[in-house]
Amino acid sequence: MSHRKTITTIITFTIILISLLSAGCAQYEVLGYTVTITPSNNTSEDIVPKEVENSTTTTTITATPTLTSTPTPTPTPEPTPRRDPITNYIRIEGHRFTPSGDIQILVGDTVQWRNFEAKKNPRELISEDGLWEEPIHLNFMMIHEYTFNETGTFTFSLMYNEHASRQEISVI
Repeated sequence: MSHRKTITTIITFTIILISLLSAGCAQYEVLGYTVTITPSNNTSEDIVPKEVENSTTTTTITATPTLTSTPTPTPTPEPTPRRDPITNYIRIEGHRFTPSGDIQILVGDTVQWRNFEAKKNPRELISEDGLWEEPIHLNFMMIHEYTFNETGTFTFSLMYNEHASRQEISVI
């Protein structure tokens, strides 16, 4: 029997029972059961219909409404939208990096250093954190690219001017 049919049957049976109780003593057949209802001084909770015909078993029929609640789904936080990886350009000029100061990028971004020294002098780019073993030699207008695939703070400088040219790149 489907859930809907069961509920309809219980409601129908309850309505018939209420009608019978208000009418007095009676015997009826409801849904294949012979039901005898005798009024008494008991409360309505004490009156129990019994199956009388073709059985020695006493069947208690109770219509109890069941309230079910539908759980409210917990909203899943949306991840912070990430943009596509980009290339960040750093100029080497006048023994310094431009833009100067610390830079913040995202994992997957690439940094491109290019030598723009006015006197066309070569420069040596140093990774103080060992991202590459030897300084990168950059002649005039040459570039070096590095893609950052993990988070962290990485320090770079130019050889022979390490202190004045230091720059940190924070990868988040």
